Amino acid sequence: MEEEDHKMFGLVSEPEEYCKELGVAVRAVQMACFLCQKLQDTLISKSRSNNNLNSPLTVAGWSVKAIVSWILFECLGNENVSIVTEKEVRTLSSTNASELLEAVVKTVNECLAEAPRFGVEEPKSTLGTSEVLEIISRCNSVGDPSGRFWALSPLDGGSSCGDQHVVALSLIEEGEVVLGVLGCPNYPMRKDWFSYHHSYLR
Repeated sequence: MEEEDHKMFGLVSEPEEYCKELGVAVRAVQMACFLCQKLQDTLISKSRSNNNLNSPLTVAGWSVKAIVSWILFECLGNENVSIVTEKEVRTLSSTNASELLEAVVKTVNECLAEAPRFGVEEPKSTLGTSEVLEIISRCNSVGDPSGRFWALSPLDGGSSCGDQHVVALSLIEEGEVVLGVLGCPNYPMRKDWFSYHHSYLR
């Protein structure tokens, strides 16, 4: 877990008040980064096709939504979780996205099988297509100036950023960010690696 820890950046306004939420958010982003690392070689080799519906980057983006949503709901409970993110799940459930959906379901289950490494109990059985769609559909909040919700950017960045991506998760209460976690799955671990653009060095 040391390597993942080095790639995590967290911010919390009141550490004691949001201790539980911060712990859950860190685990969620760590698992999301782990998922991205598993797909990393493909992401880099096919970076020019990032806008393709079935590109590895698209698979990773949807899969990260599922992983983060699953962990937040499992650890914090349905009543305490509202998530704002980009794209609606109906994009993934459309008839012309069957290949993409199949890849997302496979990626999500492979990642969840490693959940105990991150202090989270894995599902008792493999998640089916309908279950993964339901988990992603929980990210359907529109946010509100009042109340509490999570904001998720599953994969921000790309080739214009030297193939750097970030998983960004924040908790917002009454219009104020009270907690934030950034995960950088492809962040260089040595200073001299910053000059290596469009390459994968962990």
